[in-house]
Amino acid sequence: MKSVNIGTIANIQAGFQARKGVKMDKVGSHKLVQSKDINHGFTYSELSSFTPESGAKKYAIKTGDVLFQSRGSSHKAYNTKENMSNAIPSASFFILSIKQADVLPEYIAWWFNQPKVQAKIQTMSCGTSISFISKTTLSNLQIQIPEMSVQKKIVNIVNLSRKEQELLKSLTIKRAKLVSALLNKQINPSKEIK
Repeated sequence: MKSVNIGTIANIQAGFQARKGVKMDKVGSHKLVQSKDINHGFTYSELSSFTPESGAKKYAIKTGDVLFQSRGSSHKAYNTKENMSNAIPSASFFILSIKQADVLPEYIAWWFNQPKVQAKIQTMSCGTSISFISKTTLSNLQIQIPEMSVQKKIVNIVNLSRKEQELLKSLTIKRAKLVSALLNKQINPSKEIK
């Protein structure tokens, strides 16, 4: 396992800063990733549309980029797995483009979201009402990079755990519907259970 600075393994780009504010537009040319989106996980189609001023191309999110929430009460990371053409993150994020082949973006996002790392990041943040991590602070943050085989195992377990959570949530919803239908059948026996 090696310990390196984030700036050694990733190019760090600040998110999109609008000069005159962002005006949402249902038929806009781009999608905007905001802090509220990353908190619940998102898909491209759920993002708000807008038309940015010129220069938006340098903020474009590429598959495999890691979005790091630099402002707010938490500093979570999100790995972009789907094609997000024309999606750009707001100024609340840094875009981390991994530049080393022996580092998985999914591992980086997982590592950032670990409680111990989150606690360390909180101690490094500045700001009184809104916590902020500077690009320099992020670049100098030390990360432990295990062998590729270990990274792959971690990512696989994380993905399986997410899938399990999705299945359990779906099962809970279906079970609640079944129980409700069975109880309603007791009240109204002539109705068919669906």
